[in-house]
Amino acid sequence: MQTDDAKSTLWTEICVNIPTHPAFRKFPLDSLYRWILLYGANITSLTLEINGIEGWGPAQALLGLVGPRLSSLRVYSDNDDAPAFEPKSKAPWLALTPVLQALELEGVVDISIEKANLPSGLTHLALNGCGQTGLTRIPETLSTLSSLHSLSLQFMDPGADLEGLSSLKSLKQLDLSSCSLSVIPSELTALDHLSSLTLNDNEELGGRENAARVAVLANLPRLAVLEMRDCGLKNVPDSITNLTSLRTLLLGYNDFNSTVTDRGVIIPDGPYLSSLELLAMSDCISEPANIIEVLIKPLAAAKSLQVLRIYRNWGIALNTAVAAALLKGKSHFRKLEYSEDMGVEMDVRKLKKVFPGVTFKVVE
Repeated sequence: MQTDDAKSTLWTEICVNIPTHPAFRKFPLDSLYRWILLYGANITSLTLEINGIEGWGPAQALLGLVGPRLSSLRVYSDNDDAPAFEPKSKAPWLALTPVLQALELEGVVDISIEKANLPSGLTHLALNGCGQTGLTRIPETLSTLSSLHSLSLQFMDPGADLEGLSSLKSLKQLDLSSCSLSVIPSELTALDHLSSLTLNDNEELGGRENAARVAVLANLPRLAVLEMRDCGLKNVPDSITNLTSLRTLLLGYNDFNSTVTDRGVIIPDGPYLSSLELLAMSDCISEPANIIEVLIKPLAAAKSLQVLRIYRNWGIALNTAVAAALLKGKSHFRKLEYSEDMGVEMDVRKLKKVFPGVTFKVVE
């Protein structure tokens, strides 16, 4: 690294894996510290991988060197066998990062982080997988972060108290994936600026009385992006049909089979269809389905649709005429993603002549 190029201002972001396995105990960290002292004056983004609690000493030493200039910090662990949780710590080392704007902590702190003093200028925060069971409540300190626009709280405790969400008035993006939610929290209706909501891997949301579990969505008028992958949904929620700001709807890995078998409606009609630009519902239909009733007729009103992802829906059979009918009247359409076994009778060359601006992408 010690070349003239290394002194370039291009060194603004570094990623460091701190080894903790006994075989790597002699890893020359002093060389890393020396390099940072020589060439790290412009580093503003740091990613640290810590795979064991022994890595926290070197990590804090690094923060002592570059922390005062950092605007972005990510600390994570991928080692389930040797947890890197910093026990009973309120993360005092955050005081070394006074101008931090983006902070992501994934599997490296326990629930004591709920009481930490966070940098006041944060605009993005991720506290994912904190401790063995996850956060038990919304940290009170979050309400003091007036510039916080993006928040990820994945893998919270199944019984977590979410009441504190209503105080986060500046939030625009929220991720509550893998939180064992059985109902979408009503506190979200207090977030007037919320435009992106991610609820992936909350399988109980699609259980019995599905409409009541997701009813809160109807009261989020600014919502532009909704992700509900693997939520046990039986159809596109009726509660979103009046959301005219909705642009992106990601619903892959849900089970629409019972609705197909009962000849029910998978994609309900409503004003939301006119604004929808991206619809993803891959891996949802394995039972034989009438594509005209399931997709073509419901999406006729989706004039703004640009991308449709329907791969690995083995119950849907595509052919040239069906694909043409699906794209008819959609002047902005640019990509159809499907699986090869779904479109064995589809002549892509012929379709390209009629829809030259469309990409037909096979996804396995």
